[in-house]
Amino acid sequence: MQKKLFLTLALMLSLCKLYAKEKSSHIQPPPLKIGYTSVEYILGFLPETKAIKSEYTSLEKQLKNQLEARVGDFQQKVQAFQQGYEAMTEAVRNQKQLELQKLQGSLEQLQLESQEKLTSKQTNLLKPVYEKITNTIAQVAKENGYTHVLDNNVGGIPILLYADAEHDISDLVLKKLGIDPDKPEGKKK
Repeated sequence: MQKKLFLTLALMLSLCKLYAKEKSSHIQPPPLKIGYTSVEYILGFLPETKAIKSEYTSLEKQLKNQLEARVGDFQQKVQAFQQGYEAMTEAVRNQKQLELQKLQGSLEQLQLESQEKLTSKQTNLLKPVYEKITNTIAQVAKENGYTHVLDNNVGGIPILLYADAEHDISDLVLKKLGIDPDKPEGKKK
């Protein structure tokens, strides 16, 4: 009986040593280091932003002028229809109403297409700039040992509710891009 007890204790002790040795031999993962930035802040410093804004605004004005011209034509036709309404036969009235409805539908379609063009233009203009910013953020993160980097604000909604300012890498990213964030003409956060 004592022999069995002794063997059981010896076996348990051996297993504990083995478990402890195995546990200590595991490589510990690197510590988590999280930084944050503001892509919109960085975007405000880039020289490309002014050209992008200008090109976008130009297209926006062009599309707005086209739409306003078509709306003006539509309003004139509606006014002419209303003024001549009493003199028209019912068949002519119905035909004119149908024409006005089609014209209104084409105006709505033009407005929708204009919005789609603007969205597409904005996406195409900003994509290379966002890629440049993202790549630079990745470089700065690696150079400074960050395992994760968050954007503190997405679409005007704060994502990061609290963070120590020492982990804000926005100015490091700007410096990596060759931009001095401390210049007076630079925008502030």
